[in-house]
Amino acid sequence: AKKFAELGAEVHMVCRNEERGRKSLEQIKSETKNENVILHLCDISDVPSTKAFAQSFLSQYKSLNGLINNAGVVMNERKLNSTGTEICFATAMGGTFLLTNLLMPALKTAAGAGGEAQRISRVVNVSSGGMYLAKYEARYARKGAYEGKYDGLYAYVQAKRAQVLLTQKFAKLFHGSGVTFSSYHPGWASSPGVKTGQMSWFYEKEGDRLRSEWQGADT
Repeated sequence: AKKFAELGAEVHMVCRNEERGRKSLEQIKSETKNENVILHLCDISDVPSTKAFAQSFLSQYKSLNGLINNAGVVMNERKLNSTGTEICFATAMGGTFLLTNLLMPALKTAAGAGGEAQRISRVVNVSSGGMYLAKYEARYARKGAYEGKYDGLYAYVQAKRAQVLLTQKFAKLFHGSGVTFSSYHPGWASSPGVKTGQMSWFYEKEGDRLRSEWQGADT
């Protein structure tokens, strides 16, 4: 978000936590001198919250040049959202699927509905290098998949691999719309989640060999 603000873009930050969101908002505005940074509160893992945000956004803004689906979470224990879907999958996959579909009208408007050459809008889905650790299992897309022993890291791997598969599906479905779809992962970067979460053992082992947060964002 900061890098886009530095480049002069109008940036819409979609954050779950108001306190952390406002702190980041003020920091980015102060450091980039860009006042066109707007905070929106939304829990991407929650269907009603996501629908409410999309409705509010579309009522104020008719076009959207880029959507970056960056939300992800590694849970220590199995939890479900209000519709009964496991939180990790609901965040990375459910949120990406729902928000992208809801904001397609604005993305298509920005792209001129594919009618003008060189006019495109972009959807970028941020996956994780962790997706390489396991093959995708379709059962993780179903609500009852986690009723046995829960492994939060494995659930994250599955969700992030599914996100890449979804990107490929989106690209075919919306081919010719003027909206392009890309997925990437930031490499093995020393983000706060890696340093303090379930991957802390990995950080302790690899240390300075990991990429910085800025190098991860640069990808």
